[in-house]
Amino acid sequence: MNYPDFNPESRYEKLVLLNCLSMPIICFALLIIIIAAHLEGSEMRTIRLTSGEWPPYTSASLKHYGIISQIVSEAYAKEGYLVDFDFYPGIRSLKQAKLKSWDGSLPWQPTKEREAEFLFSNPVLTSRNVFFHRKDRDFQWKKLADLKGLKIGTAKGYAYSSGFRKSVNKIGINLIDSDSDLVNMKLLLDGRIDLLLCDINVGLFLLANHFKPQKAQTITYNSRDVFQVPLSLVFPKNNRRSSQLKVAFNNGLAKLKNSGKYNTILSPVENDKPLLVALSHWPPWKITRGGKFTGIDVEILKSISKRTGIRFEYRECPWKRCIELVGNGKADLITSFGKTPKREKIVYYIEPPYTLSTVVFYRKKGSPVEISDYDQLRNYKIGVIKGSVYFDHFDKDDSLNKTAVTRKYQLINMLLSERIDLIVGYEYPTDYSIALMGKSDQLEKLSFNVKGVSESYFAISKKSSALKSAPVLGAALHRMVQQNEVRTIIKTYLRNLPADKE
Repeated sequence: MNYPDFNPESRYEKLVLLNCLSMPIICFALLIIIIAAHLEGSEMRTIRLTSGEWPPYTSASLKHYGIISQIVSEAYAKEGYLVDFDFYPGIRSLKQAKLKSWDGSLPWQPTKEREAEFLFSNPVLTSRNVFFHRKDRDFQWKKLADLKGLKIGTAKGYAYSSGFRKSVNKIGINLIDSDSDLVNMKLLLDGRIDLLLCDINVGLFLLANHFKPQKAQTITYNSRDVFQVPLSLVFPKNNRRSSQLKVAFNNGLAKLKNSGKYNTILSPVENDKPLLVALSHWPPWKITRGGKFTGIDVEILKSISKRTGIRFEYRECPWKRCIELVGNGKADLITSFGKTPKREKIVYYIEPPYTLSTVVFYRKKGSPVEISDYDQLRNYKIGVIKGSVYFDHFDKDDSLNKTAVTRKYQLINMLLSERIDLIVGYEYPTDYSIALMGKSDQLEKLSFNVKGVSESYFAISKKSSALKSAPVLGAALHRMVQQNEVRTIIKTYLRNLPADKE
């Protein structure tokens, strides 16, 4: 317990000390009065609230006890109050708030039953509830009737929106009640339910903190809201302080929003550094000029940032060096990354792949070089980019005469000067680089093509603290692919080739 400070410099308290020897009984009585006055003032400025474990909003194990708890603390601080939190399982935290030892509880959505016993503050925030599903399920819905026949995981004791359970029961939708959202997420991963109805931030937090990235990335969510509900503080009507505390919070919350701090708290990356992205110049996917970064990959990351609040900063490096930076954890993210067993040891791939590329070979126009089968490649000098992977047979074939450089324009110039016979590359970025240099009329693709396509990914270093962001990034990217936003970005760059030279 924290006892009030006794100030011997106070004139009143000094008088008490001077009279203690001659009047011990009076001295003792006065001391009790002073301590009681201090305690009364201290208690009137302290608020005691109950809460449950519902991360990232509320949790005893989180910094500031979670996002909502931090908003509440800082709103009350604007009005000169301190907040003490105590945590109880589920609905028990609401029951505890009815006891005289507590001033209120959080966070709760209003219902008729709760409004009969509690005063509700202005909403702290609004909870968006969506359907989570496995990525291997092509799930779309417009109305509740579209969900008929599906098993939907819900949590026991959750109020959800007014009339939701009644509506789905009337339609005949199968709700599977479990003890928590975490249990439901496990059921979804195991394929024992089809959908999970959950607050969007709670679901993403569970995926990031309770499952390995490879497993978490098999889950995404449909961006259509099932419903939204306001979350508030509640104050028991039988507590004489409740009206005062409600007004104080509402006033403090308004001040917090006006100051801009409210939006900062809601950011998923508050106080976190931006993720460092290692970029090698590889137009049109990655364009680095004079410290400025553009290109398809950068545009996709900009959109992901808008969707998630996660920020990115960039570092230019040769491709092989970029891989080293991600491998040793000095960079968090790498883009346009092909998947190989060796690379999977150093990164986690963010699903889904966002581009499919065909590997092709180029020669100088008028060159006698002809390739009709793979074995003929052994007769020529082939230009490659250091650290790049093309297709498995070619990458592992040490019998081929390969010349490795760091930049695509170097390969093109070497081919034009006949220092090499062929260059190998991914079709779209190589076509782009050739056109950018104004050499389209001097080079041509061979008819020999490699079977299959190469998938490109965003990937996070296994040594990066950003690993927990993988489910969030993956969900945002998956929605961009589904909504054809990635395709639109790619088409924009391939349709509008810059006129300046590399």
